[in-house]
Amino acid sequence: MHPGITSWKNLLNYAYNAFSTPLLLRTLFAPWQMDRAEGANFSFIEKVAFAVVSRLIGFVARVILIILGLWFTFLVLLSFPIFLLVPFKISEESLIRSDSFGASLSYGNTYVLNKHSRDLCSPAAKKIYGKDKALRMIERGLSKDTNHNVLLVGETGVGKSSLCEYLGRLGRSGLSFPGIRHHRVVELEIEGITLEDLDAALHQAEKAGNVILVIKNIHGYESAYQRILPYLTRPHLGIIATTDYANYDQVLKNHPEFLSKFEKVDLLPSGPEDTLAILKNTAEITHTRIQSDALAEIVRLSERFIGNQPEPMKSIAVLEE
Repeated sequence: MHPGITSWKNLLNYAYNAFSTPLLLRTLFAPWQMDRAEGANFSFIEKVAFAVVSRLIGFVARVILIILGLWFTFLVLLSFPIFLLVPFKISEESLIRSDSFGASLSYGNTYVLNKHSRDLCSPAAKKIYGKDKALRMIERGLSKDTNHNVLLVGETGVGKSSLCEYLGRLGRSGLSFPGIRHHRVVELEIEGITLEDLDAALHQAEKAGNVILVIKNIHGYESAYQRILPYLTRPHLGIIATTDYANYDQVLKNHPEFLSKFEKVDLLPSGPEDTLAILKNTAEITHTRIQSDALAEIVRLSERFIGNQPEPMKSIAVLEE
């Protein structure tokens, strides 16, 4: 296909989804950010008034964004002759790095969750190398009708955190796969959280409708398994947990019911070529001026002299030093 036409089609798809137009149309008459008057001190009249006002504000905000989205789409449609004559190159991958607008209006707030979490999102320029199979398995796991949860298993340093941050970038885009499109990827910090706040955070994450929770080192929170278990089957909540092989065998296998709710995804150390590509990308992001030969030497010497750490962690550590 003509490269200009391919670029135009990519941009047209992005234009329609950049303002979350399909999502906003589906929730046109919904309340502003799905607000509900659930306070115990609200009278019936106050709840009705709150619902009317919230829906009115939500309707106006959505209509404005829909008009902007359709106008942007119309401008891209008119640009077809330009792309036909000038073969611009706009890849879908580059557009995925851009955030979409307005999606948050169609989902609920998570006040307690926000106090005990942080949103994950990699820099737009950060790329993932050597994890295509893992990403396909994650997509399959998060796109299931039930039990859409993923367990990332790999040693410290193979890129579990980077992968979760990359998923956060995909979630902000309107062009990613359905299981993560318009979703927030949120790391829940269980350490030190009260049981009351844990229950409230899980409940709000489910009710919001656009949250994918990340629980790192899930093996360290055995006491919370029974509280988390009911949420592993909820239709509007996905959970990504991480662990290593030793704790997978020693801890998680002792909880077969809990473990059965996850799609297991193995993450192996990066090979030399992928590690070199990761170093080049890291150098670009950090504006580090270094020759390609030097990066290749880092990979070679790290593999030779550092045996107790996996790639790409050990090469990245050498590059940073």
